[in-house]
Amino acid sequence: MIDRATARDLVAALRREFDEAFAEARVTELVEPEALLEVTCGQTHYAFRLTEISGLLVDVAITPVASPMPELRGIAGVRGANVPVYDFAALLGHPPDPQARWVVLAGGTTPVGLAFARLNRHVKIRRDAITGQNVAAAPQHVGELVDLPNGARPVVSIASLVDEIGRRVRAHRHRE
Repeated sequence: MIDRATARDLVAALRREFDEAFAEARVTELVEPEALLEVTCGQTHYAFRLTEISGLLVDVAITPVASPMPELRGIAGVRGANVPVYDFAALLGHPPDPQARWVVLAGGTTPVGLAFARLNRHVKIRRDAITGQNVAAAPQHVGELVDLPNGARPVVSIASLVDEIGRRVRAHRHRE
């Protein structure tokens, strides 16, 4: 049998642990998750923020067109509009991917498609799992890394890619 003072200390310690457990859970709940798509281009894995894309298509028919931009795969009919579809791997400096069958839509009022080979998974992570560290040597359009259970992945800025496409299209029109 324990004495009254020891029992009181034990109850106080249990109460404190109980309260702290709820306080820790509440802090975790306050951190909003970030939804990502993990994709593969060639041998490289990347992540896209779901907030930067407006759609995901698979096996959409793409009609090839002549273009001074070698990354342009062609035009696809999407939701009643003709959407230019670019090779995501080629835009990041990799060889074009002839196996690309997935397309993410991005770009707001003038949508563009970005084609890639493999959709690995959709994942929700804590926002603090995304960091800007160690990206000095990363490819253009990558400013962050996300730490996933299967390894760190570069987070591609879809907005940056779409801006780059727009700049290149405008530059080509200006030369004509």
